[in-house]
Amino acid sequence: MVVRTCLLLVLAVLGGCEVTDSQRTTAACEAICECQAAPLPGLQDRCVAQCTAQVDVQLSDDCLACVSSHDTCATLERDCEPLCNPAQPEPDPVFPDGGIR
Repeated sequence: MVVRTCLLLVLAVLGGCEVTDSQRTTAACEAICECQAAPLPGLQDRCVAQCTAQVDVQLSDDCLACVSSHDTCATLERDCEPLCNPAQPEPDPVFPDGGIR
């Protein structure tokens, strides 16, 4: 399943086709689920479905490259997390009264 998705992504990129956000998310989740779920088709499918439902941002090229090329499950999260979930800047505090007293 992952090999097929990775090959489709590579062919789409080489062929100049646009890879959709959904395809990017599915490819990343398939690679992650190979590390997290038992290698049974039903469990892998369930893991991918849960993973894709939790992704609410567009995955960067760097994130997708890290996840899809990572060959060690033990360090996948540590190595790819900063690329896939970059730290968000803290929002400026909101002062309803404009900070005037």
